[in-house]
Amino acid sequence: MKVSMASRKSNFAVFIFLSLFQSSLVAGGLDLTLHYGSRYVGLGGQQIAVVDDAYSSFYNPAGLMGVKNFDLAINSSTLLTQNGAPIGGANQQKTGDWGIGPLFFLGSAYRLTDRVVIGIGVYPTALQGGKFSNVNYSDDITNKEWSNKLVRIEIAPSVALKLYGPLSVGMSYRLGYTRLENQSGIFTVANVDSTMSAWDGKGFKIGSYLRDLDGFSAALTWRFRQTMNLNGSSTQTVDLDALSLGTGAASSVVPTSMKTNIPAQLQFGIAYQWIPNKFLTAFAYEYTANQVIKSMKLVDRTGVNIFSEVPLKYRDGHTFHLGAEYVFDLASERKIRTDAGFAFDRAVTKSEYPNPILPPDADYYGYALAARYEMEHNQFGLAFNYGQYSSKTTTVNSSVPAGTVFPGEYSLLSFMIVADYQYHF
Repeated sequence: MKVSMASRKSNFAVFIFLSLFQSSLVAGGLDLTLHYGSRYVGLGGQQIAVVDDAYSSFYNPAGLMGVKNFDLAINSSTLLTQNGAPIGGANQQKTGDWGIGPLFFLGSAYRLTDRVVIGIGVYPTALQGGKFSNVNYSDDITNKEWSNKLVRIEIAPSVALKLYGPLSVGMSYRLGYTRLENQSGIFTVANVDSTMSAWDGKGFKIGSYLRDLDGFSAALTWRFRQTMNLNGSSTQTVDLDALSLGTGAASSVVPTSMKTNIPAQLQFGIAYQWIPNKFLTAFAYEYTANQVIKSMKLVDRTGVNIFSEVPLKYRDGHTFHLGAEYVFDLASERKIRTDAGFAFDRAVTKSEYPNPILPPDADYYGYALAARYEMEHNQFGLAFNYGQYSSKTTTVNSSVPAGTVFPGEYSLLSFMIVADYQYHF
């Protein structure tokens, strides 16, 4: 339908409200609790004091020093999630669609000298979102989605330098592509469908690693904060009847932009081999500075420069990883490496700022198991992870636009299946 002058005015007004709400869909803790490598997922994730292969480009670049000559890693981490939330009204509970996140890791590492190892990794590092199908926002805006998908893919060339003895340092430079796809709206009034993306070359992660000092290892990493400007367009659909501006619905396309952040992150890890090359335990802690995301804006880039802002009130993230590993030695240089792990993640959202397609205001408890078969230069691994959490919201903060989110139970169920192959030479 061609947009009339009246509907243009309605779009102008509704856009302010939509910009308030949509911004809340993409901020917060973007980092998954578990990522890549059957061994590291099985140990509870993020074990930066254990990693010593091509996965180091992602976890801890200083860990590249553990590569003897050449290492290749290929990983598939399939993430399955399902959200639950009240849609359209208070306590009108609805179960979302199952979402499939086909995460991957491709990486290699090569020793240049006794003191220098280089590597590269390609992988998604941020993933967030969910989907509810067949959502009716008004009489004339029906069978839409309530969905959000934010993904960031990085290319990370890395280098590790041996300082002395078991101590090494490393750095990875991270070229990234970020893309947001979102549909949301105000019930009885409007719906917006946005797509925005951007390339950037601002990412860095540094690390240090004290490896196997009489069985003890320790590591420390720091990821620098990254700010990105996403650009694209938004299709706005408004119900003219609800706004007393006519009949039916009218749509228009508006160029939009948005600024978002990947917060700074500190990680600390330790590991100890109770029985050399047989049994170890590992622990890691990570702090993510999510409070830097205080508010977000969605901006109309048509020249009018309409924008609005909403506080997000996120908490800083605190995540703990604990794992144990036992190795069964077989004949002819073969072995089976088994891992069991646990992850605990403090919630970064708050119950008065709920969102149907983000993790709720509840602590995450995740459990993982893994096994890896090693035969000379080849390694084949599988890992499984499960987590579930939910939170009850009784009051929505008054700064959240009316008709967007409602009191009720917000939940998230997640599974991860990891399969990987490594070649060591």
